[in-house]
Amino acid sequence: MPRLRRSDPTFRSLPLLLTVLLGFVVSPFAAAGSGAIQLTFGLVLYLLIGATSSLLTAGRLWPLTFGILVVLSTCVQVLHARFDDCLALAIAESALPAAINFLTLYIILRFILFAPGVHELDRVIGAICGYFMLVFAWARIFLTVHLLDPETAFRYSDGMSHIQHDFLYFSAVTLTTLGYGDITPASQVARMFASLEGILGTLYIAIIIASLVARVPGRRKSTEM
Repeated sequence: MPRLRRSDPTFRSLPLLLTVLLGFVVSPFAAAGSGAIQLTFGLVLYLLIGATSSLLTAGRLWPLTFGILVVLSTCVQVLHARFDDCLALAIAESALPAAINFLTLYIILRFILFAPGVHELDRVIGAICGYFMLVFAWARIFLTVHLLDPETAFRYSDGMSHIQHDFLYFSAVTLTTLGYGDITPASQVARMFASLEGILGTLYIAIIIASLVARVPGRRKSTEM
């Protein structure tokens, strides 16, 4: 039976990438649906993220922790649908997915930076997953800022009220430094978080690319000579 060489890709991170791409593309359609559709979509998406991110770690604690957070987040969503005027539940509904996304990012970073015997292409796919996780997490942070200060946190060029998916879009254009200007952070808190996301996005790309380049076998040999 042939042994698996280090150069043989196993693509453990590919299912997670397909999941986050699916979530990113389908999210605006789910956000336009009813509360039941949004709840079902969010539950299915995070269950898929939990299952696919578990492929990146050998520990048993991560699936258990992820499952508890998803159940807790789902319960908060159901309660918020029942008591939709409760600000605390609205903030908790936004903050819990952000925590899930940041914890998933931690698992991804451990995989691409420290996991032994991983093919370089698998690490690259994992790095892309981590970038999407930053977009998802900061979208929830911006939504939380909006909930705390709905009148002045953000300024919108069309003057219309916005929904959760708009902050996913705003997070993506902020992280990639596109900044179209249709949604603008107006309060000090919103500006601080927008600036922090831009800085973290730049650092993420620089650090991850440097790490991946340093792992290329030819690069390592040339630097050791």
